[in-house]
Amino acid sequence: MNATATEAEIARLWELACVYVQFNLIPQAIATLEAVCGAQDVERMGAATQQIVYQANVLLAEICVVMSPTETDRMDRKLWRKRLARAERCIYVVEQALQAKQAIMEHEWHCRLFKSKYLLMEVSSINRTVKDRHILEILCAAISKCAELDKDANLPQAPEAASSTEFKNYFLGKLRKHLVKLHTTSILAKHSENSEIHSGFLQHVQYVQKCFPHQYDASFQLWLIEVAYHAYAASFYFSGGHESSNAIRAADDFFKNASLHSSASREMRAYHLVISGFYFLRIGEIKKISPILDEIKALQSAPDVKPTGILKEPYLDSIVDGLKLNVMACNDPCEALTLSMKAIHHVQANLQTYALNKSIRMMLVATLFDMLYLHCRLQAQQCRYFEFGLSISQMIHLFSSYKSILEPTIFYQFFVAKCHIAVAKYAVSIGRVKETVFNVNYVVEKLLPPIAVSATSYSDSYLSVWVEALDILMYCGSAADPSFSISGSSPSGLQVRQICPNPVLLEFGARILEMEGLRNLIYNGCSVELRAKYDLALAKWLWASHELATNPSLPGNNLGLGHHAYLESLRPSMLSVLHESLERMSTHVSCSETMAELMALFGPKLLDYGKTDNGEETLKNAIRIALHGKNILLQSRLLVEIFRLYSIKHLVDAQATTAEKYEKKVKLLQKRIAQAQAEKATSKLILKWKSGDLLDNNSNAASAKPQSCPSGKE
Repeated sequence: MNATATEAEIARLWELACVYVQFNLIPQAIATLEAVCGAQDVERMGAATQQIVYQANVLLAEICVVMSPTETDRMDRKLWRKRLARAERCIYVVEQALQAKQAIMEHEWHCRLFKSKYLLMEVSSINRTVKDRHILEILCAAISKCAELDKDANLPQAPEAASSTEFKNYFLGKLRKHLVKLHTTSILAKHSENSEIHSGFLQHVQYVQKCFPHQYDASFQLWLIEVAYHAYAASFYFSGGHESSNAIRAADDFFKNASLHSSASREMRAYHLVISGFYFLRIGEIKKISPILDEIKALQSAPDVKPTGILKEPYLDSIVDGLKLNVMACNDPCEALTLSMKAIHHVQANLQTYALNKSIRMMLVATLFDMLYLHCRLQAQQCRYFEFGLSISQMIHLFSSYKSILEPTIFYQFFVAKCHIAVAKYAVSIGRVKETVFNVNYVVEKLLPPIAVSATSYSDSYLSVWVEALDILMYCGSAADPSFSISGSSPSGLQVRQICPNPVLLEFGARILEMEGLRNLIYNGCSVELRAKYDLALAKWLWASHELATNPSLPGNNLGLGHHAYLESLRPSMLSVLHESLERMSTHVSCSETMAELMALFGPKLLDYGKTDNGEETLKNAIRIALHGKNILLQSRLLVEIFRLYSIKHLVDAQATTAEKYEKKVKLLQKRIAQAQAEKATSKLILKWKSGDLLDNNSNAASAKPQSCPSGKE
């Protein structure tokens, strides 16, 4: 435009440009707006004319950035870049004027400016991390502006101006969508980048919380606090430290307080309950999960209220099944084994239902593998080694089937480790020490992130794998050794002898127990269950090393154990370690398997200290739990200690009865082991498996249907 153009001409051109926009005559609108934006000596013009020029810059920027993505074919790439550059210049001009307080714009044009900046940033090609942060900054600034302007009831607006509510909803919607996108990216990122991406997501959420206007749009704030809660509680990289726990508690308190003042929807309440369930599962507060499951069920089945949102989605049932399984596995392992079969079939059906929904499908795949792993663990716990082998073969077959989905995600390395841990558990159960060492060593050396002595944070998902590795290395598997025999020179021809871990595995376990960094992470963490299982492994090592030292005839004892000064220094405190672990478990977890294992070590220590009555009560409680859980191996071990108890009390008849029970249990245990060992095809398939190997689809063991328990009696 000619520098001598009058203010009246600028006003007429502006009116004409608005008409062109109204009738979608974009090329004409752009040409007219260019004329207005090209006006010189704007600062010398009247306030009304200046306002027109700056509004024209905003409108031109908006048109350029909105229209550009629709013209990205090969012929228009140059035009696209030109328009984006023009939009950037227009935005710069207006922002400079605003900073210099030369421009005065109505509410609508402030919002349009933020919208243009947001759209321009969306199509920019800068670094992804920087871009994501800039988008959040723009959206938060836009929402803050909406909140600031909304407070001024006397704010003048042109009659045709878009309502404040429309822009508010636009920016809130974009912010919600962007955070969901960032969260999905953090989950579906390649595992080599996980920790950094996850940390970045948490920082993004914290930034939004800090910048979001106080007491503005309560429903969005509730959603935002749930995103933060979700990021902490359900994230794969939840560190389990006190900082995370404090943040989670703060989020929970905020939700409760906010929902009092603005009634949270039933869907939001269900979402909050699910996340709370995940959190309690992560820290081992199993007792707190059951009330949550009851409340979710009540929300789903509320009379006269049609389920909406998450409450009507089938995937919620799979999430609830997963939480329920973990609770039942602690309280009623046999019932949990039955439920796990149904839950696995249900989640597989849901995978078909949500095949096109990337995020939900990924969540269901992770849920499926958690259920399969738990199913395998329950079978191993009941010493059903034949069925255990079949279930592992099914799990690694499904792992191969879903490898393409898992491999690019944060879950891949974790589930590879879990598969190897399951294989190692099977190997130690049937006496294959070499394969046990290989799989555990592969997990420790190749899959788990290293732990520095000074480490203060570490993924609790990986910490649980360390503890499971210890559980395998402390497994009492000597009954699978060919040299193990209960025949003796007593009048009954029976020798009541203890079933102990293998010395080679004990030596391996000692090296892990001596890791100061691991010990500090577990003791300073928030998971009661992990702490108890770690203490159980430590106590088991102290017990087993003593048994091997005092019983040279035990299988494999000719190998001997190395000297482990630190572990030996803990031997005098073994009783207090067991006692404290039992107290923590009874208060928070009430896990029958771990409780019984702890009691199996605590009872004999009480006997050693002359507390016969307390020791007897502890052992009898442990045997009741072992019988309820059908754990034949633990029953056999406990019968050895009860036999010793009756020897102390000089109860000859009770000793004889106990010896008979012991003989039956050991024979049944060895029968189960032999049955699994005889299934050579399954054993070969499992023990030769390496991460991601494809299995023969025609193999009978590769069926995706979990096997039911045999009907034979204990």
